[in-house]
Order: sequence, then C-alpha cells, then structure tokens
Amino acid sequence: MDNYESILKDYLLYLAVEKGLSDNTIESYRRDLVQFGDWLKKRNEKLSTMDQLLLREYQMYLGEHLKPASMARKTTALKGFIAYLEETKVIKQAIQIVDRTKKTDHLPQVLTIEQMEALINIIPRDKLAGKRDAAILELMYATGMRVSEVIDLTLDRFYAEEQFIRVIGKGSKERLVPFGKCAKKAVAEYIAARQQAGVKPSPFVFLSNRQAPMTRQSVWKLIKKYAKLANIPFEVTPHTIRHTFATHLLNNGVDLRAIQEMLGHSDISTTQIYVHIAFNDIENQYHSMHPRSHNGFKERGD
Repeated sequence: MDNYESILKDYLLYLAVEKGLSDNTIESYRRDLVQFGDWLKKRNEKLSTMDQLLLREYQMYLGEHLKPASMARKTTALKGFIAYLEETKVIKQAIQIVDRTKKTDHLPQVLTIEQMEALINIIPRDKLAGKRDAAILELMYATGMRVSEVIDLTLDRFYAEEQFIRVIGKGSKERLVPFGKCAKKAVAEYIAARQQAGVKPSPFVFLSNRQAPMTRQSVWKLIKKYAKLANIPFEVTPHTIRHTFATHLLNNGVDLRAIQEMLGHSDISTTQIYVHIAFNDIENQYHSMHPRSHNGFKERGD
C-alpha cells in the first residue's frame, strides 16, 4: 500500500495554500478521501496501480450507498485528488471520472486595486525578510504565477533587464511571462540586500530565513499576515493574488487569450514556437495595461 496518509496530507495542504479552499471544504474533502483510502486498503489496492476500472468500481460502490447529493460531493473530491495524483506522477496513466452532476460556477474573491496596493504597502522593507516578502507579492501580482512556481523560480529563469520570466508550470510546460517596473525594482532590492547580508549563493530567487528555498506554506502564511495588517475583510491566499492579477488585466482590456497564456492554463495548448511568437503581443498588452507595470500606483518613498 502506498503511503496514502502522507500523500493525502500533502494534497490537503495544496488545496489550502495553492487553491485557497476554505477549512470547511478541505475537511469535507478529507473525510471523503479518507473513505476512499479505506476502501483501497480493504481491497489491498495501491494508488500507483489504480486504473479506470478500479475507480469505476468505487463509484458503483458509492452509488449503492449514497444519495445523489452526497455522491456528487464525493465525486468532486475524488476528481480533484486524481488530477493531483496525475500532476505529481503518483499515477502514471490518465484516469477520467465521469461526473454528470450540474455545478454552479463559483467566482473567486479578488482584491480591488486599492486593497492590492494596501497589501503591498503594509510590508516593512527595512529588513531582508521584508524586502523578500515585498518582492514575492509584487512578483505574484505582476505575473499571476502559482505559489509553487514562485518558490521554484531560479535566477537563471528571471530576466531582470528584459522583464520577463521563463516559468515552468504544470506538467513541466514552459511559458514566458512579463513583469513590470514595480516587481523588477522589488526583486532587485531584495537580491542586492541578500548579497550585502552575506547570504550564501543560491540558485533560487526566494529564500527562507534559514537560507533554504521557500515553501508553499510559508508564502501562504506571510500573505495571511499582511492581509490582516492591511485590514482586508476576507481571507487572502496565493490563489487570491493569482485571480486578482487576471481580473485586473481583464478589467483593463487585456485580451483573454493573452491572460490565459500568462496564467499557463492547461486548456491552452501551444508549441514552444507559438509561445515565442505570441509573447511580443502579450508583452505589449501587459506593459500598457497592468496597474503596476508603469507606476500605476504611487511609488513608495518617491
């Protein structure tokens, strides 16, 4: 049997930090997936060898014992978990889950431009950690990067002068994402301060206080801390910043296709050549319309 408990724990953390789901939703998914794990254990099955037939048997088992509403919830929980297992290579083959229930689209909460400004401005920049935190938030808002992409970002993929990043996203897919002057300045200040502080060289852009790569949980915690200080009246997660990035660009007239390219959505299938061709148009739209690309907010201390 795989270490199901450990894999499930990582997945639930992923839901909290990267997807920004509520505690109640995560707890509901946890119960549903613990049930799935117990079912696998009784059958002496492993996640790594799970196939379409086994999953269908489980759905049939659920259908024999549950009402449609409960069945729909458990199917939703299982669908997300399977996608995560595929992404993290726990399972090697694609498995589809048939879900015939109708869902109402949920629009995620986003920050206003003023709230985003308050969130960034509340960060004290007199110390190295503050400069790092400001650089993280500036870059997340400038690019819409996933938190996992931010903590994995290395210096060789950060092109400061050209103002773009080579992002390695889901499924090891690469995309080019521009960023503006505010993010460029914040990251430059952090890197310079890091060097002045004698921090040992690292290929990663962002380091913890222990000089190790940042974790998703640590980024989630710092965003939560500053959102509270900025008196933002709802929970702010890394995914909130990502949605805010997309919403502000869309509201300012950026083409939806360009936004999808920058976000790296899985439903956008392009070749590497197309990415390089499209980047020039994406870059032009970005720099003319992102609120923080050209002093869209008041420069702090200027």
